[in-house]
Amino acid sequence: MREHNAKVQEKVQHFKCFIHNMRNLHKHLRSACIKQPKGMDRLLYCKKLATAIRTRVRLELTRLRKLLRGDELYLARAREAVTNVLDCFSGSHNSCKHKPVVCTAHLKGHSTRYLPYGKNVVLSAADKQKLQKVLDKYCGVQQLRDTVQLHNTNRCENMHSRLFSYAPKSMVWKRSFTALCYSATLGASVGRGLSLLQLAGRCGINIKASDPMYRYAMFTQNIARYHSDRKQKHEYKTSQYLSHRKRANRAVLSQSLYKAPS
Repeated sequence: MREHNAKVQEKVQHFKCFIHNMRNLHKHLRSACIKQPKGMDRLLYCKKLATAIRTRVRLELTRLRKLLRGDELYLARAREAVTNVLDCFSGSHNSCKHKPVVCTAHLKGHSTRYLPYGKNVVLSAADKQKLQKVLDKYCGVQQLRDTVQLHNTNRCENMHSRLFSYAPKSMVWKRSFTALCYSATLGASVGRGLSLLQLAGRCGINIKASDPMYRYAMFTQNIARYHSDRKQKHEYKTSQYLSHRKRANRAVLSQSLYKAPS
């Protein structure tokens, strides 16, 4: 990309992954050596605080990106919102009416349950400076500019996973590896049913709409689209969350004295 930009006049703009930047922010916030309040576990406190800061920064940036069209206006507002996070967590909401868009301190139902141990964070000047230094490193002006479109590499990683599953190099002949990669890529792009019809057309097979192969391909395509749409619904995500929590607490519930006879 650098060589190409040096040769041509139109520069290719490079965006970094927003999700990976948030992961790096979370990791370095956890490793920051801050003092925990008395009676609290230090590792657990740092973990919860890092998670709360990462979630707040992610919500601020995604909501500002939806509200603001211009990149320069977004960068200015995003930088102000990130800078105000630690003050908001400490209980100082003087600037929360103008800079952030996530704070709910002005509402009656405002709660601090998302913070470590459900209380406002008490930070010394040294601890606050350490956390702010990490925020400036991963949410500074240049870093926000590199992730201004909030792009991520989830689709790219999903494609790599599909290729490794359908065409593992240790179990595939060299002469068929390219064809399997093409088939997996086409299936991930347009769906299994349509990819089957397109591959058949490339091979010279004439398929009519009344043929069983065409009906089977469209049936497979419709089933895949149905499940894809169903997994995006709020009801499905809620049921998956509840079932996961039920499985995670199964060992604890088996020893409970409050189990009903039924």
